Amino acid sequence: MIYPALRLKVLIATTIVNLFPLGSAVAQTSNSSKPGSELVERARASIVVITGEDKAGQPIAPGIGFWIAANLIATDNRVVESAVRVHASIPGQESTPMDITSRDSYRFATILTVTKSGAPPLTIGDSEQIAVNDKVYLVGAPDSGAGLSEGIVSKIGMFKINRLNERRLFRITAPMVSSGRGGPVLNTKGDVIGIAAESADQQGGLGFAIPSSYLTTLLGYRNMEVTREGASGAIGKDSLILNGPVDTKPKMQTNGRPRYTEEARRNQTQGTVSMRILVGEDGEVKDTRVIKGLPDGLIEQAIVAAREMKFKPALRNGAAVPFWLPILVEFNLR
Repeated sequence: MIYPALRLKVLIATTIVNLFPLGSAVAQTSNSSKPGSELVERARASIVVITGEDKAGQPIAPGIGFWIAANLIATDNRVVESAVRVHASIPGQESTPMDITSRDSYRFATILTVTKSGAPPLTIGDSEQIAVNDKVYLVGAPDSGAGLSEGIVSKIGMFKINRLNERRLFRITAPMVSSGRGGPVLNTKGDVIGIAAESADQQGGLGFAIPSSYLTTLLGYRNMEVTREGASGAIGKDSLILNGPVDTKPKMQTNGRPRYTEEARRNQTQGTVSMRILVGEDGEVKDTRVIKGLPDGLIEQAIVAAREMKFKPALRNGAAVPFWLPILVEFNLR
């Protein structure tokens, strides 16, 4: 097999990134009352069952997902990460599973793009407004016999879900089963503030919720564009601040190693992930802002590669200073 050659190119340029509003609605969180029956039924109707096969042709453990746009399904990345082929189907229907055309992942959140529209999408809520002891509601897996279960957010913080990854998550007390991984976690308005993720220790049925902010970030990666100051005439409130003058810009000392995902290789996905990285005073990459992404998990791989890079930091008057640096991560098949 001929494996793709990957190139990580650093561009020295000055741009301003304007984060345009996302196509998916972001709602404010409220915890004043339990979701009404209409919202509950809408949440149930949004559920899809996710199955698939791994490299050996063996079935993966099933999970669920939910509609967030006409042809987009959200789920926990661990539902599909080992699958070479992924299928989504509507519970109780014997029709052929919907074809998955691409999948994008970011910090345990995954968005699947399918070939046809499904149920009306759920509204993505603002997980940044969630606090400990807020009420949350979990929509159960279709085969579990559970309807809407109630709980609270018992802890918010960094959790190590596996050996390599530690992420900001919510711990919730709503009962959770493994087949319900990937389902929506709702606030009292019926908005999605998280994705159900089974607890690693499985103590007392407690589970984790992946914050919905990872979904909005991922949706933003799919839709962001670059604008230049003066071209648009305005700078959004989330725009990156232009670097001040420096004597020398960061110089790369250690390159990153972008990797193709199995799905990207299978779909012959090629192109460039454009981003800006914040090189700190110690030459480490402190933050990333994706401007333009690629499907099939290549956004996440580009971020990983960027985080591996080491630099000689920018200097101003002989002192090291932070600096936002534009880079391109190119994924090419040859």
